[in-house]
Amino acid sequence: MNFSSEENEIRERILLEYNNNISTYTDFLVQMNNLVERLILDNNISSISSRIKSQNSLKNKIDNKQKKVNESLYKYNSLNDITDVCGLRICTIYSDDVDKISNIIEDEFFIDRENSIDKRSTLEPDKFGYLSVHYIVSLSKDRAKLTEYERFKGFKFEIQIRSILQNTWAEIEHDLGYKSEKGIPQSIKRDFSRLAGLLEIADKEFINIRNSLNEYTNKVTEKIQNSNDVESIDINRISLNEFIKSNYFKEIIIDIESGLDSVEVNLNDWLSSSSLSTDLDDLVACFKLLNISTIGEIKQLFSQSNKLLLRSLNDRYQLPKLRPIAVLYYFFYYVILSRDLGVDMLSEIFLILGITVNPEYEYQDLMKLLNN
Repeated sequence: MNFSSEENEIRERILLEYNNNISTYTDFLVQMNNLVERLILDNNISSISSRIKSQNSLKNKIDNKQKKVNESLYKYNSLNDITDVCGLRICTIYSDDVDKISNIIEDEFFIDRENSIDKRSTLEPDKFGYLSVHYIVSLSKDRAKLTEYERFKGFKFEIQIRSILQNTWAEIEHDLGYKSEKGIPQSIKRDFSRLAGLLEIADKEFINIRNSLNEYTNKVTEKIQNSNDVESIDINRISLNEFIKSNYFKEIIIDIESGLDSVEVNLNDWLSSSSLSTDLDDLVACFKLLNISTIGEIKQLFSQSNKLLLRSLNDRYQLPKLRPIAVLYYFFYYVILSRDLGVDMLSEIFLILGITVNPEYEYQDLMKLLNN
């Protein structure tokens, strides 16, 4: 391409400005990345990534998109005219979270409407392409007055918001070298359209699954808390978690604690533990192995298994604290002993739960306590 001397001069001036201010832009991007992370912390975010345009990328942008706006003014006259020197990309887990994040961004930043675009609303229904929201933003007036941000007053940067699957589409498009359907060979265009449709369907179906799981959780919680039809509730991660959090289970823990000589049962510590989800997976596997399939079956057997727990802890151990999960461990032990399932079954339960005690010794010892 042939450029006028004036265009070359402007380009060199912008690149020099870029080189002189790259450290400031780097600091700016770090600050904006940290700020956005704090603002959207409690939402369903998969990732936040950031980038600064390289000098070569900046040069290509100027060369490809520079034009005269009027007789005396070009589109790019200084570095401030290039609004995406810095950029953040926010990937949400679900596509409907894009709007939630967009609302936060619009509330917290000044939006350059002229240079921002919601590609979801611009794509024709019969066309394909990734669906994403692109904002050009700068600090709000109030935030720009803060000491840590005042040197960035007037700085603009780009924020892209899209779901994981939308990002997947964009990455594949970029890898293949096609950013619109115009350049796609006719024989392959239908394949692109079909794939785009599948990704959109997948985005919506994940939302449906999430909503169904939330609805199921609410129903199970209500049934367990009200002791209503628990016999029909299958044991799974959701139902077991809600059972453990129920008043019924808490009352069991309190009753057990009152029967122990020197052991404190700390329910709250366990319920807030980050390992709870892993414990639940192991517990569900144990229930399945023992052919116990409903919450109702657990409730029917609890009072009997608690006796074994009390005898075992009072007779054999002097523990300062007992995690409530141990209550369910002794539930498994009781089922194995009372149904005469044998030491091999106890070994399998120990393997699942990560217990390293000798199963043969434990089986014989527990059987004596059960029969006392």
